[in-house]
Amino acid sequence: MARATACACCARATCATQTLDEIAFDRSACGAAARGDVEALREALARRPASADEDGTTTNASGYTPLHHAARRGCARCVKACLELGCDARATTRAGRGTALHKACAGGRVEACEALLRAGSDAEARDADGENALHKACASGELACVRAVFAHVGMGGRWERMNAARDRRGRAPRDAAATEAIRAFIDERSTAVDERDAA
Repeated sequence: MARATACACCARATCATQTLDEIAFDRSACGAAARGDVEALREALARRPASADEDGTTTNASGYTPLHHAARRGCARCVKACLELGCDARATTRAGRGTALHKACAGGRVEACEALLRAGSDAEARDADGENALHKACASGELACVRAVFAHVGMGGRWERMNAARDRRGRAPRDAAATEAIRAFIDERSTAVDERDAA
């Protein structure tokens, strides 16, 4: 009697194939934050509070937390839920040393940026490229995000330090600005600081 052979449809990977890490991520707090699913995020963090500091994979190698994913997506409700449920606003990724604030500013995610700043994210923190939140906000092209950073740090020494900071390529935040409106905003604030110091 001839032996039946297995079908070949499952013998090779397809675009629908998921690795165990992908499945774990989809079910994790990080996956919920990346999708912008606030209820699933709250459930995942309540079920496993330690997942506030994990990247949602079996290896936990990236250092991305649910807060990073929520900030990158720009979901202010997810950002607030992460902060309420124990995510560290100052946590950094392993390779790029990026904070959730870096992710929000880079994406021009104004509401997420504002929530993170209110929660104590360090606007002056530098990532592996030497960029602070102002560099990221300027490069995003979102003037409202630049204004949010400015509103948080004010006109004093913090603004001056952030505005003068050079990244690894030697660029100040103004040099990274994606639009003329952002460059004009930076120039206006710099002039105001100069006038204040001259008085």
